[in-house]
Amino acid sequence: MASTDPDLPRDSWVCSLAEEAEEEASNNKAMEEFLNNIYSSNDTKSTADKASLQKQRRMIKNRESAARSRERKQAYTLELECLVLQLEAENTRLLEEQAQIKRQRYNHLLHTIIPVIHKRKPRPMLRRLNSLPW
Repeated sequence: MASTDPDLPRDSWVCSLAEEAEEEASNNKAMEEFLNNIYSSNDTKSTADKASLQKQRRMIKNRESAARSRERKQAYTLELECLVLQLEAENTRLLEEQAQIKRQRYNHLLHTIIPVIHKRKPRPMLRRLNSLPW
């Protein structure tokens, strides 16, 4: 099974996973057909041979079921990752929108509700000191 290689683009490793799953399914189908031919061609086989054939058939079906389960899990994981990306993008957009609204509200408050009057600082006044004689 292919691992997620960070150097490969995401689509390429997903495609390689799909190709591997198809190859495994075709190998399992070929093995099942082979076992069906053996099982149907020889009805005079002993019960032990029939039991082993049934066991092999069950193992093949179990492998196929596990492969389908892994494919479903992979598809579900990819769907969740896509959803995460969408939600992160929406979250970023909403945070930017919130910051913009805060800036607009602050500017509105500064210009309309709370008028800002710039007063000059009063000039320092000269004062009389008692310590000097007149």
